[in-house]
Amino acid sequence: MRPSSQTGFAPVIRGVANSNARVEVRQNNYLIYSENVPAGPFELNDINAVNRSGDFYVTVIEADGSQTTFTVAYTTLPQLVRAGQWNYQLSAGKYHDGADGYAPALMQSSLSYGLNNTFTLYGGALAAENYRAGAFGVGSNLGEIGALSADYTLAGTTLANGQRKQGGSVRFLYAKSFLSSKTDFQIAGYRYSTAGYYSLSDAVNERRRWHNGLYENDYWPSDEYESWQASAPQHYYTSWFYNKKHRFDISARQTPR
Repeated sequence: MRPSSQTGFAPVIRGVANSNARVEVRQNNYLIYSENVPAGPFELNDINAVNRSGDFYVTVIEADGSQTTFTVAYTTLPQLVRAGQWNYQLSAGKYHDGADGYAPALMQSSLSYGLNNTFTLYGGALAAENYRAGAFGVGSNLGEIGALSADYTLAGTTLANGQRKQGGSVRFLYAKSFLSSKTDFQIAGYRYSTAGYYSLSDAVNERRRWHNGLYENDYWPSDEYESWQASAPQHYYTSWFYNKKHRFDISARQTPR
C-alpha cells in the first residue's frame, strides 16, 4: 500500500541549502511539510498537497537563521500522477445509475504512469454487454499556466435495433488557480464526439427507451395543468435515438486563503 505522502499528484521540489537547514513548504498559508536537509542540493518528492490547487511556498531556513524563499506553481487534474509512479485499477460489477431497466454487467481497467514532473500517460478499457471502449491520453503539469489533459476514446456498441455503431470522442480538460482573486478555476472541459460515438450511459439509455421497434421519449405538457399542479410526463415515440456530440463544462469556486 502506498503511504499517504505519495498519493495524489505533487511536483518534485528541488533547491539548494547553503548549510544544514530546515525546509518548510506551505500551501494556502498552511504548513504542509517540514524537513531538515544537509548542505547542498536537496530534492523533496513526498509532498502531500492539502488541495488540488494553490502554489507551494518553499522556505529554506539556514543554520544562521537566514531565509530564502521560492514558489513552485501547483495545479492538478485527476489524471496526473507523480513522476515515476504507476497507478492501476481493475473493477467489475453491474451498471447502476438509480434508474430502472436495462443494467448490464461490466468490467473496466485503467493504467497511468508519471513520465516526469510534467507529463503523465494514461489509458483504460471498458467492456459491457453490447459495448466496448478503449481510451488513451496525456496530462501535463504546466506550472504557472495550469494543468491540461487531452484524451481520445474509441467506442463501439450494438443498438437495440441491431445496428452496430462505432465512433470516437476527444476530450480536453484544463485547471488553474488564480491566487490574486482567491478563485479556483477548477476544470474547464470540452468534448467532441463523432456521429457513431456512444458513451456507456448513452448505450444503456438507448436500450431502455426501446419498445416494440420504437424509442420512447418523455415530455411534460405543462399548459394542460394549473400552475399549482405538477405536470405528468407524457410519452411519444420516434424511430431514432439522440445522443450528444458537443459538450462544454466549466467550474469555478472561491476558497479562503
